[in-house]
Amino acid sequence: MNLKHFEGYVRSQGYKIHYLQWGTSGKNIVALHSMLMNAHDFDIFARSTSKNYRVLAIDLIGHGESEKPLKPVPAKQHVEIIRNVVYQRQFTKPVVIGHSVGGILGIVYASKYPDELEKLILVDIAPRISTEGNIRRRTPSPKPFKSEKKARAYFKRRFRKFTDEARESAFKYMLERASDGTIRFKAKRESLEIGSDAGKPIDMWSLVGDIRVPVLLIKGGDSPTVTRERIEKMSEIIEDFTFVEVPGATHMVPQDTPKDFEEIVLEFMKK
Repeated sequence: MNLKHFEGYVRSQGYKIHYLQWGTSGKNIVALHSMLMNAHDFDIFARSTSKNYRVLAIDLIGHGESEKPLKPVPAKQHVEIIRNVVYQRQFTKPVVIGHSVGGILGIVYASKYPDELEKLILVDIAPRISTEGNIRRRTPSPKPFKSEKKARAYFKRRFRKFTDEARESAFKYMLERASDGTIRFKAKRESLEIGSDAGKPIDMWSLVGDIRVPVLLIKGGDSPTVTRERIEKMSEIIEDFTFVEVPGATHMVPQDTPKDFEEIVLEFMKK
């Protein structure tokens, strides 16, 4: 077994959850991917940093190789699932990196368990200004592709700024071949109920106000996801707040500019 990189499954809150683990010593990092993606999103980052850090990348429920629930799982419940995986893998006092929807889960995690995290890194995500806007419509997962050629064309168009390595990894781990021969996404975005709990909106800004750990917000320079208004509000609410914008990156900062992403993360961790 490669001690620097192995994968496995744990039972957490009744669900079978898949994880990837890198490194054998150093500070702990827990990585939570974005919607439709999976734990392999952090392969480039984890492989590079595993000499000095331990990295635990978790497939969110309904994504990657983790179990697909019968009904959507609310953010607060999903945080308990993640927290239990972190406990079982003995990743105490981690720095949590949350990309997009993973960042929303990171906010919930840090606000509810402020003593259990060392730092929180949000990648191109912040709560919406309107509370009502926090409820996200359950947009269905993309339709299956009729051929690998069409799937690759979609990936090249959809992830236009990915490095070649990141795009090939995404193509390999995000898709599966169905019994009818079509190629489909493994993930079911309907598995996650983000921004609401039992249909009622969660006041994400109230949760942000409960965060007591240092927070880094990394924004893609070409991404419209996080507005200046939201950045300013984050800086007003969070006592120890750092903001970095990555020129040329889209919403998918770790895959577009992996070297810049790594440098920014490590500099923040060393503070």
